[in-house]
Amino acid sequence: MFYNLSDKELEALKIIRNSFIHQGRIPSVHELMIGLGYKSPRSSAVLLKSLEE
Repeated sequence: MFYNLSDKELEALKIIRNSFIHQGRIPSVHELMIGLGYKSPRSSAVLLKSLEE
C-alpha cells in the first residue's frame, strides 16, 4: 500500500494521521510545513499534491 513513497511522504502521512487522531482534524499546510521542517509552505503543498496523485 505504501510502496514507492519517499521518506518525507511517509513522514507527512504520519503527521496527518496523528493530527487527525489527536486533534480531530488534518493539519494546515503551515502546520505540515513546521512538522516536516520545511521553510516554505510551498514545499508542503507540493508534497501534498504528490500524495494526491
